Amino acid sequence: MPMTMDEMRELVNRLEKAGINISERTVQALLQIDIRYFSDYNPVAFFHDRPLVFLETESGGVKTISAPHMIVSMLEHMELETGQEVLILGAKGGYLSSLVSSIVGPEGKVVVVDPSDEVLSHVRRSVKEINMKSGISIRKLKSISQPPSNIPSKLQRVIITGSLKVVPKWIQSRLDEDGGFVLSPIGGRISQNLIKRERQGTEYFDTDLGSVLFGPVDISETESGLP
Repeated sequence: MPMTMDEMRELVNRLEKAGINISERTVQALLQIDIRYFSDYNPVAFFHDRPLVFLETESGGVKTISAPHMIVSMLEHMELETGQEVLILGAKGGYLSSLVSSIVGPEGKVVVVDPSDEVLSHVRRSVKEINMKSGISIRKLKSISQPPSNIPSKLQRVIITGSLKVVPKWIQSRLDEDGGFVLSPIGGRISQNLIKRERQGTEYFDTDLGSVLFGPVDISETESGLP
């Protein structure tokens, strides 16, 4: 059953009443992109501001789409504009990349990288189903510490959607010298801080945006180990 605009409008209203600022661009993207294309699970939890599972592996790995308040917060902190090129490390089922693509428009570009073949297959299928007109490129990441092929030498905006101890050097070195930045949850497995790292010339400036809780980027790290 397709998402109704009333469901999303009610969710947006609740988020705004909770004190979360949401720009009109973000609202329009949320109304345009139906969450049901990105998960086969019941989306009731999502509309109650909870994470939504989009993939479970046979080995017990689980990946989720973040709760709406976190999705909105990431979009607002990214300061997205029409025509920008955005790199997303960690696919989030394709939902986040589709929202970003809606905001940056056909003049912009979104590159999604993830280390899991299963996740990337899910994202390709989901993005194809919604028939996004603007460009979303999907690429395999062999290692989080190494860049995939054909990544731009300068990155304007980067979103990392899983917990890391440090920002990968290949991302930091590629940030645009004129205010390019990466948004990433930095910390351990139990908790992290959402860090905005901005580049100005040869210097980097960190802004702590508060405590968050993200799972790992790689779905294999969520799989149950042998006792």
